[in-house]
Amino acid sequence: MQPVPRLRGRRAVEAGIGDKLGTGSSPLKPDSHGDGVQDSREDPDGDKAQNQRETQLKTSLARAGTDGDALADGKELGRHTSPAKPDTDGDGVDDGQETRIGSDPRAAESAFDVTRSANGGSTTASAAIKGLSPQQVSTFRITELPDDQRQFPTSTGTDVAAYAKDHGFRSTRSLKPG
Repeated sequence: MQPVPRLRGRRAVEAGIGDKLGTGSSPLKPDSHGDGVQDSREDPDGDKAQNQRETQLKTSLARAGTDGDALADGKELGRHTSPAKPDTDGDGVDDGQETRIGSDPRAAESAFDVTRSANGGSTTASAAIKGLSPQQVSTFRITELPDDQRQFPTSTGTDVAAYAKDHGFRSTRSLKPG
């Protein structure tokens, strides 16, 4: 193991702060890497949010998705969701999941309600479109989810997007535990 060099003055400040931020940049140089791009305009984590904006929002300069909801910080800024909160609207479904199912991650309980009940050896999941009567809905589709996103491993009919807590359309299916 090599000894750590002793740095003094400005070099010590540059090395210490650059290492702490995890970007290899120095606050004492506008272009630490000498690549012609100011450090504030760089995007080392590739999330489409520049360092200056991430610093203002207190998001990670080193991780593309600060809050862990599977959306990059830059995407969240473009969608007007919070890159620092996994569930912007506080409805219990993270922004990434809401985006994938077509729900609005900025409006709590924006799409549908899902309820589940156990009866004997099977579970019934029911969903209802918010604000619509059955007469107003002419087409309704339930999409089969990948195995890792299913709340109910096996279905006697079609798998309901039951992981999407508190969102809506009307359908009832019997599901058997796998």
